[in-house]
Amino acid sequence: MLSTRNQQLMCANLKVVRLKAGAQDWDCASVSLHSEISEDSGMHILAPDDYVVNIVFASADRIRQCQTCRNYFANVLHQPALWWDDYWDEQGDGYQRRISNGYFGCQDIVNADDDLDGHVSWMRALVKQIIEKGSHIEYGWHKLNFFAYWSRSTKQLVLVVFDASREFADKISRAVLKEVDIPQLQDPFWIYPILLDLVVRLQNQAVWAVRGSVRMLEKHRAYSDRPQPNYVRMHDIARHAIHVSETLDVTLKTASMILFQHKYFVTHEMGPEKALRRTSKHIMDRLSYLEHVLFSLRARSASNKERLSNEISLAFNTVAQYDSRVSVNIGRAAQSDSSAMKTVAFLTLAFLPGTFICAVFSMSFFNYDSITGDWQVSDKFWLYWAVAIPVTIMTMLCWYIWSLRGSPNRFSEQPPGGKEIQQTTI
Repeated sequence: MLSTRNQQLMCANLKVVRLKAGAQDWDCASVSLHSEISEDSGMHILAPDDYVVNIVFASADRIRQCQTCRNYFANVLHQPALWWDDYWDEQGDGYQRRISNGYFGCQDIVNADDDLDGHVSWMRALVKQIIEKGSHIEYGWHKLNFFAYWSRSTKQLVLVVFDASREFADKISRAVLKEVDIPQLQDPFWIYPILLDLVVRLQNQAVWAVRGSVRMLEKHRAYSDRPQPNYVRMHDIARHAIHVSETLDVTLKTASMILFQHKYFVTHEMGPEKALRRTSKHIMDRLSYLEHVLFSLRARSASNKERLSNEISLAFNTVAQYDSRVSVNIGRAAQSDSSAMKTVAFLTLAFLPGTFICAVFSMSFFNYDSITGDWQVSDKFWLYWAVAIPVTIMTMLCWYIWSLRGSPNRFSEQPPGGKEIQQTTI
């Protein structure tokens, strides 16, 4: 177990930006939960009464390892225990990291009389960004993790942003400061059009980055006589396109869940006031719009994958056509060689009979008497056939045996050893 001192050192101060009603800029603060938490500690540590919006930037892994911080988040911010469930995370190098590609959840906070006291919600989104760096592609991940607590009595919102980069933290602060509207604070979902808009912008960049890589492939196709497409690069882009489509599908589902839960909350928990209904309708309209934008981006992402698949198929077919042309040229060359061999064989056949006859009659077994004009055949002529025929047969037999041993192995339907493979029907 870690000592209190070690836990305090491990849990760095939380950066908090706070906004008062009607203020034009944030008030920044640094909060140490260990030094300020006591038995009667409440929301005022992170969200003093005169601040309507409070954004907390925290490290999820440090809070996970600190039981004091986790207890505060659970008891004061009503963060459910399931948020820390291990199946969301992966252990590695002494820390845990969240591996889920996205989700949204929420629940009401009710008192003993079953009346609504507040509302908590949480959201995660994952976005992959690729960057062309010359001949290779670099990539990175935007991992966005939010937890929101809304108090019905004070209309205060505490938004916890986990593991945000400094650049993204500044984007969130600017976006909330620009979009915050006092009437909207009565709706616990007012923050989600802002957060979802940031996610949509990142997804838009991711989709169009993939589209740019695909377009470069289309503009630099291998039209040369000897095509050499870069299949490794093509499949790398395909891998990134698959990841972008995956996270985009999950983000679209997340947006649909936010919209569904907001409609349910408005129907069952919001009051009948017309102004309040109009404010919630405005939030609902923005969520619907962002959901449609995500749907459009998903269609573009699917188009990117189809275009990329088309380029890979075209490159493969182009290489196959080139190989076919090479095979045709090889066949033509072989055909030309075959014609030459036929010519040689024909000339051999033309001269071989005459050569054979000359060789036979020039042997000493034949004698021509120039005086009488008679041919005389030796009675030992049978020796020629007695030697020539066996030698010929032996020569042909040796060639046959050599041809059998030198021929390539034929394909067999049986495995080595000659045993037949037993097939089992399932």
